[in-house]
Amino acid sequence: MPWKRRAERIGLVNMAVPGEKLAATVRELAGKILGNSREALAAYKYLYNRSQGDRLAAGLKLEAESDFTITDTEERISQFRKKD
Repeated sequence: MPWKRRAERIGLVNMAVPGEKLAATVRELAGKILGNSREALAAYKYLYNRSQGDRLAAGLKLEAESDFTITDTEERISQFRKKD
């Protein structure tokens, strides 16, 4: 298991979990992702899929030039502020 923890520490993986906890961990993470704005998730997904294989500069340019309609920004910001 030490190599898994090292992989986490150096940023090679986001997290390492034992096999018996994998399904529960995936469900928990998916739930957190799905708790976000559908519009924001669609924008992230578009940018991720569109920029695969691009260099950093091209990906940043795509993000800067993209125009997404995300109507729940104020709601999401107010929810974030409530957590403080």
